[in-house]
Amino acid sequence: MKKAILILALLFFILSCADKSEKPKSKIALAKHIDNAAIFNWATESCENTGTFDPKKYTKEELKNTYDLWFTFSTAKLQTQTNAYFIEDVNKLDATKLFLEYINQKALLNRKVVSTPFWNKLKTQRLRELEEEYLLKKITIEAYSDPTVLLNNKYSAKCSEYVQALASNDTIELLKAWRNIVEVQKSKNGYPEKVIEEYNKKYNSKDHLLYAQMELMTYGWFNCANDQIKWIGEDDTMREEFDKIFITIKKECNEED
Repeated sequence: MKKAILILALLFFILSCADKSEKPKSKIALAKHIDNAAIFNWATESCENTGTFDPKKYTKEELKNTYDLWFTFSTAKLQTQTNAYFIEDVNKLDATKLFLEYINQKALLNRKVVSTPFWNKLKTQRLRELEEEYLLKKITIEAYSDPTVLLNNKYSAKCSEYVQALASNDTIELLKAWRNIVEVQKSKNGYPEKVIEEYNKKYNSKDHLLYAQMELMTYGWFNCANDQIKWIGEDDTMREEFDKIFITIKKECNEED
């Protein structure tokens, strides 16, 4: 009996020692995991973020490209001037400059990102956005010198009111369409008399037909066509998916958040 008790006590002692020896190992393993993690920094509207990630899964370049896909490229991607707001702007419109910017932006969007179904789908959507934005802006620039390019494109049908007035040789129709736009602007403006004052000044100018074209192109045609593009923007789902990439995240945000 005494021998059995002694054996049980010895087994309990051995198991107790084994349990204690395992705990430091788990702590060492955890520390090693954190030590091997890499750091990536990024900013949002009101927060500075620092995340740790597994460099065996992703590279910093992939994270940067994914961040750009989500956040940097969430707005219009082509900054080349497309519309003329002043008469002198008409000669500054440059389709070649727009094309070169488009090629550059397409290369940026085609960079390697974190490969998940979510980010691959967003990449496809962003490329589609870019194609549509380029097409619209290319047509718009060309239309200042050749308004007939407005007649047969994917946006023409829903913007026919502006297309017909701009592509027609009928100056009365052009001026009438301009006046219609002014009336809409006046109804939405807190100082409608200022809208009419500006309109009258342009209408009585020797360049009134050019002003009519510029106003219709910018506030008629372009706004109408732009509304047909399905812009993705950025949202909380993208933010959440980006956060999932990281092991830990430290956020420093403005106090109002």
